[in-house]
Amino acid sequence: MLTKGRVDRQEAKGQSKGLSAKTVRNIHQILSSVLKLAREQRILPTNPVEGCALSKVEHREMKNLPVENSGLS
Repeated sequence: MLTKGRVDRQEAKGQSKGLSAKTVRNIHQILSSVLKLAREQRILPTNPVEGCALSKVEHREMKNLPVENSGLS
């Protein structure tokens, strides 16, 4: 997902083909919750996403607009 998770779309031509680490973590969290419930209800014997190695989320510093460009002057 990190390298080839993005769907080819006309409006996404300039973007990389991968998804961000944060998006992959969000998807993992949703799948983990669903599969945990399935395991608790004995639909699945184990949760297959337990123990998956996830990439670290890269925190970038926020960029602020100068006051003259913000429309608040």
